[in-house]
Amino acid sequence: MFLGFDFAFFAERSWPSERGAGRGTLESKIDVECLFESTRPRRERNNMSETASWLKCYEFLAIWLEGMALVAIFFLDWREYRNQGHERAKQEEDRTKQHDETVAQMNIWRKQIHADRVAEIFKALRRFHNFLIRAIHINKTFGPDRDYSELGNLSLKGGQIFPEYLDLQEAYYLSYLVPDPLAAFMKERIAEADGLQRIKDPNKFHEKLQEFNQSWDIYKMAAQIRELS
Repeated sequence: MFLGFDFAFFAERSWPSERGAGRGTLESKIDVECLFESTRPRRERNNMSETASWLKCYEFLAIWLEGMALVAIFFLDWREYRNQGHERAKQEEDRTKQHDETVAQMNIWRKQIHADRVAEIFKALRRFHNFLIRAIHINKTFGPDRDYSELGNLSLKGGQIFPEYLDLQEAYYLSYLVPDPLAAFMKERIAEADGLQRIKDPNKFHEKLQEFNQSWDIYKMAAQIRELS
């Protein structure tokens, strides 16, 4: 605008009045207008040319910056992927560790349950053996030609079955939840206990009782149960 103001001021000072206007004055006015109109486009063209020249001159820099940006993006993606991989590996390691701990805990519970069952079986054997000694030698509630009931003949006289014998049967059924050798051991013991029932001959009864006592030695049974379980 400063340049336009100078040309307008110059034109105003150089133009004569309308009465003395002539050919030279009109030509001067046209020259000034042409000079005013041609000056700014040339500057704009120069600016565009300089911009294009600058871009062309520093084109390698733009390519280099773009390449660096791509490398940076690749590096960031690779680092993020690696971090995610580490997190996945850590999560998998935690899951594996938790699984191992769960398996170990379940094994402990399984062993505890097994130990409880074996202990219950041994207690039932020991209770029945103690009961049999008291019933034969002290209480006289069991002997020749009798079964394990209060009246001695459950089928004819009725009465209650001794709870120690019921516990022995429960231990026999429980033995099927433990290893098979222990179940076979309990099957032999229940057969020996049943073999003492309803023996009419007193001598034969005492012979069977001696065999029973030899098989039902508490310490021997404890050692056998330990090996079989």
